[in-house]
Amino acid sequence: MHPDWDVYGKIVASEYRQQVLDCLRKHPKTPTQIADEIKKHQSHVSKTLQELSDFNLVRCLNPDAKKGRLYQLTERGESVYLRLKREGYFDD
Repeated sequence: MHPDWDVYGKIVASEYRQQVLDCLRKHPKTPTQIADEIKKHQSHVSKTLQELSDFNLVRCLNPDAKKGRLYQLTERGESVYLRLKREGYFDD
């Protein structure tokens, strides 16, 4: 499956989006866990997660939770991540 080029371009253009995708590559995480891992403010992470959700790259596993929302990559998100990884955007 090839990524949608508009979405692909939006990820390439944003270090935050790349970092959040990379952070979610192995397992679901909360915004706080992501913020701690990539050393960014939680407000930036939350905004980025909303953007990635709008692009159908991540989804919230427990959207009704007030706290402790977990996010994971969608199939489309995994596809975009793998393409970026092949192109050298992420380290192992």
